[in-house]
Amino acid sequence: MVFFEHLRKQIEETTPPPSADQRKRIVFGRNDGLSVARDINGRFEVFLAVDNLSVTSSLIDKQIMKDVWRTDNGHLFTAYRVLIPGEPHFIGVVALIVEELLRHGFESDPQLAFSRSEPLIELALERARVGDDAALGLLGELIFLEQILVQCPQPELRGRVIESWTGYRNGSRDFTGVCATIEVKTTTQNRSRHHISNLDQVTKGPIGSSFSNQKLFLVSIGLTPAEGNGKSLASQVEIVSQLLTRELSTAAAEKIRGEFLHCIKIYGIGNNQTGGYDHLSMQTWVVFARKWEICFLRTYDMEDELIKVLRRPDLTVFSHVSEETVRYEFELPEMLRGNINPTTDPSESIRLLLNCVESN
Repeated sequence: MVFFEHLRKQIEETTPPPSADQRKRIVFGRNDGLSVARDINGRFEVFLAVDNLSVTSSLIDKQIMKDVWRTDNGHLFTAYRVLIPGEPHFIGVVALIVEELLRHGFESDPQLAFSRSEPLIELALERARVGDDAALGLLGELIFLEQILVQCPQPELRGRVIESWTGYRNGSRDFTGVCATIEVKTTTQNRSRHHISNLDQVTKGPIGSSFSNQKLFLVSIGLTPAEGNGKSLASQVEIVSQLLTRELSTAAAEKIRGEFLHCIKIYGIGNNQTGGYDHLSMQTWVVFARKWEICFLRTYDMEDELIKVLRRPDLTVFSHVSEETVRYEFELPEMLRGNINPTTDPSESIRLLLNCVESN
């Protein structure tokens, strides 16, 4: 335990370098084989300076990279890098990875030590990936919420707009009204490739149900890292807050902002997440302050017969398949029916959603 606490303290004291092409490393062990640094964005980097490394985990293989790096004193070194988020709760995770590698004899047999440590490294990367995915998903929904509020200037309707947002409650769709439901999907790829976690996201309500007359839309938002100005989760929360509270009395503004921040805080809880985003305490965290630029926003009418995805009625011929277990990815084309479907203007879907809100 004393050794772990010593490692943790050393890693906690690491700082970002003065420039993006430098690293202020802390070396562990008797050689330069294992070291930790932070990148310019504050993320932790675990460096493994070995000639060749065999990786069995597909998750690690996608995220580990070998390159030539430069220290802050100009020294060049070749190493594999494992990138870990820079939030405070990952300090102990990085220390545990270093301790695990050293305990398994990284100095004498790097490959054996790495192989034995892969499950722990994979667990850390999986947790980081879930955090990133949740942050991107929430950012996408807030980008669309901003668009709704821009088209909804009436102060008396803003509370109902928030009520129509069901994504934070792990609802089957992200925005729900009487006339329309909207699912928002966010990706960092350059195409509309998305993961479906339940068939409600692509299937209308059954005929005869209260939801059978709803229009079903899917909004696909593509984000790319921003070089300068851009949208972060933290900044987007403030933008939506300002739209919600404009022209309201102090008491009314505080009430609706408090309700909104509560929705944000519980986003993702119960979906294999350990917690949501607490804007007041987490807005400076790297994953939530990271800037993104919108590269596309497409609104798909999911009732279009040209959209060929697996839906609930398709399972009727597969009676031995449990619907709750169905998960898949699909990729929608950039163009189906000219500029009609998808459309780059979500106004029609928002108009229907607002009509729903106004009719309640």
